[in-house]
Amino acid sequence: MKFESSARILFFLRMFTNAASLIVVGIGLAVLSGWLLNIPLLKSFLPSLPAMRFNTALSLFLLGSSLRLLKNEETSLVKKRLGQALAGLVLLLNLLTLSEYLFGWNLGIDEFFVKDLNDPAAPYPGRIAPLAILCAGMSSVSLLKLGSRIPRYFCYTVATLSLLIILNNLFDFQLLFRYPEPNYVPLHTGVAFLMISLAIIAARPTHGLMEILSSNLPGSRAMRLLLLGIVTLTILTHTRKNVFFFSFSFSRVEAADLPPAIAEEF
Repeated sequence: MKFESSARILFFLRMFTNAASLIVVGIGLAVLSGWLLNIPLLKSFLPSLPAMRFNTALSLFLLGSSLRLLKNEETSLVKKRLGQALAGLVLLLNLLTLSEYLFGWNLGIDEFFVKDLNDPAAPYPGRIAPLAILCAGMSSVSLLKLGSRIPRYFCYTVATLSLLIILNNLFDFQLLFRYPEPNYVPLHTGVAFLMISLAIIAARPTHGLMEILSSNLPGSRAMRLLLLGIVTLTILTHTRKNVFFFSFSFSRVEAADLPPAIAEEF
């Protein structure tokens, strides 16, 4: 019975890794298409959201593709080398972008593929935000050294930062500082980095924290339920907030159409 339960958990983790890598590739590809075809909805997914930067989408596309090639431990040498090459490209791109921030130079990589016309007056149009550089860089190192100890800690850090990015977008929770425009990371970017970090961890379920979470021990089951409860509570809280905001806005619109004497009651 315990063996069957563990086998089901491992099967679920493999399915999650496959699905998450495909979703991240799809998100990256959709945003890249939005920039190349000038379709604003594909860049932001929702009209009210800021656009994901082109190089950020390119990093996610390469990270998802790399994970697809490296997810199996028994993968062929050709797939392994190709996956590591894609992760290495992400690391190189983000290190070069980081050097632009640190040394104040412009290497021409921010708008190498497309011009960022969404906000041409921004100090660094098209440049990947610092937090996105951190997430993409650590994710690429984790893929390059998939299965070893230190990259797992990088994935835990990326997952934590991604959750904070999501909280910032959902609840205006400020991470360390209030984002100036060049440093802002949109919601769908945080979701994509969260998925890729969790998928990298799940790709090697017999190592580190994932070994504890995927076991059939009572404590492991309690931790899985706790994590599920936290995610569910976050979603419900955000949904309730949106419903309240919509109801309040709708009542204000209705009040604006009423005679002044009655509208004052609102």
